[in-house]
Amino acid sequence: MQIMARRPHVRVMGKTADWTDVQKTVIDFLHKEEPTIITTQPTTLDITVGESVVLPCQVSHDPSLELKFTWFFNEQLIHFGSNGGFFEKVGGQHSAGDIMIRNIQLGHAGKYTCAVQTKVDSISIAVDLVVRGPPGPPTSIQVEEITDTTASLSWRPGPDNHSPITAYTIQARTPFSLGWQAVTTVPEVVGGHQLTATVIDLSPWVEYEFRVLASNRVGNGEPSKPSKQARTKSTTPKVTPANVSGGGGSRSELVITWEVSKLAQKPPHPWRRQPDTITLFRCGPVSLITVERPNIWRFIFKNTEAITATITLGGEKNAFDISIR
Repeated sequence: MQIMARRPHVRVMGKTADWTDVQKTVIDFLHKEEPTIITTQPTTLDITVGESVVLPCQVSHDPSLELKFTWFFNEQLIHFGSNGGFFEKVGGQHSAGDIMIRNIQLGHAGKYTCAVQTKVDSISIAVDLVVRGPPGPPTSIQVEEITDTTASLSWRPGPDNHSPITAYTIQARTPFSLGWQAVTTVPEVVGGHQLTATVIDLSPWVEYEFRVLASNRVGNGEPSKPSKQARTKSTTPKVTPANVSGGGGSRSELVITWEVSKLAQKPPHPWRRQPDTITLFRCGPVSLITVERPNIWRFIFKNTEAITATITLGGEKNAFDISIR
């Protein structure tokens, strides 16, 4: 009876290996002329959002041994051809395992590790990548105080993304504006270390929302979330009626008209508060006639006597003489 000899197996690094393979590996190790050495030095790279960069991984090794390059990002294996196409192998040589990261984003910042392996040894090197970008959005936008034409704001800074914040920009919108608009502030230029500002030249009796954007040397960041709506206080009109005229109507009636559009401040708002009163003064020392909440476009006065009519808004007067026949 013929007895077949079984090839022995051994445990290597916790795994079962054929003895012949082990012998070959040991022989390769004993006969290799030089160890595998990564010639690229560990480093930290400083990159700006949108740029591309090559991460080098070059080695000196025994040319009789085959190399295998593997890259990790924050200890996670990089799968080339996926991840949005940002990562690409560009080594081009047997002894180089360089990779390129295209169109770098903030999320690409971190630790990159190049691992090099042969049949007999392995080695790795790490590269730290710092990505500088525009600031993140500010937070906690608050309207601290509001008057008829001003609003005092405060906020907290967002991340500067490795480039100090140099300035803040404040924008506002109302139900009548075309999106967000830049506003005038005090101080006029809000520096990167300032977290409060006063918005001026607002319109009275209007609901406003505010948001803040941060800037640095890289560019302008994303805007903050809008503040809660805040309404400016009411105030007296700042201009007198325009094109005031009188006449027409039936017997013993006088129709007084004026242009309302000239009363509105910039920008015009349909629900701006109307004048509380329109006052008509009779000729001579007699009592005045006051009409509460009149129709803002015209006023009809019924009488048979000549009068002098004055429309009063905000303490200013635009007088005219009218007679009824």
